Amino acid sequence: MNSMLPKLDTGITHLGGEKIPFENLPFPDTIKNLIQEEVKEGKAIRLEPDLDRYVVTRKEGELVALKLVTFHQIADGTEAKFELQQESDGSRRVIDLLPAFLELSAPSSKKIYIIDELDRSLHTLLTRSLLEGYLENCSQESRCQLLFTTHDVLLMDQQLFRRDEMWVAERNASGSSCLWSFSDYKDVRYDKDIRKSYLQGRLGGIPRMRTSLMPMMMNPGENKTTVGE
Repeated sequence: MNSMLPKLDTGITHLGGEKIPFENLPFPDTIKNLIQEEVKEGKAIRLEPDLDRYVVTRKEGELVALKLVTFHQIADGTEAKFELQQESDGSRRVIDLLPAFLELSAPSSKKIYIIDELDRSLHTLLTRSLLEGYLENCSQESRCQLLFTTHDVLLMDQQLFRRDEMWVAERNASGSSCLWSFSDYKDVRYDKDIRKSYLQGRLGGIPRMRTSLMPMMMNPGENKTTVGE
């Protein structure tokens, strides 16, 4: 993770861990007792209460707890330490996603990750960079898989994904949703700008606003009703 973060322009030079007493972890005793039972020698678990991140491992029989912190380089060349809750949503999102992408890219990985709203709080280019890094490590021998949802239309790119790898969710009149692959559409050629067709509503999966919201937003008082009307 420390080798990847500087490349993603997060402003974070590296991560660090502050050792804290295990009993001072902000968890109820039931969780601490479970950790005592489950964490074996040489193994580690990651805990995420609210905005903080902790790693607990067992070394020589004793549980060791580390609180994740970040370091930024400042103007005089020294480093400043930040609590994770001081970081932006995007930086915390990257820190949460990197372990999955690193594991997916590992040789002989057989992991399957399902990530909802992959692009949440991330710039399009950053999300694309993570995906390109994963795809570059895929081969005919790869047995790992990434399934994700996104609202980032700029990722709808046939230079990045095949047609059969991109699906849209379409909600019908009854409120249930169906999935459609772009490979099901006969007119979606390999050289077609599918973003344009999608935004024009030709491929489904777009919100269908029945009326303009602007009059309601500009004149909220005109839309009020009273009891008896």
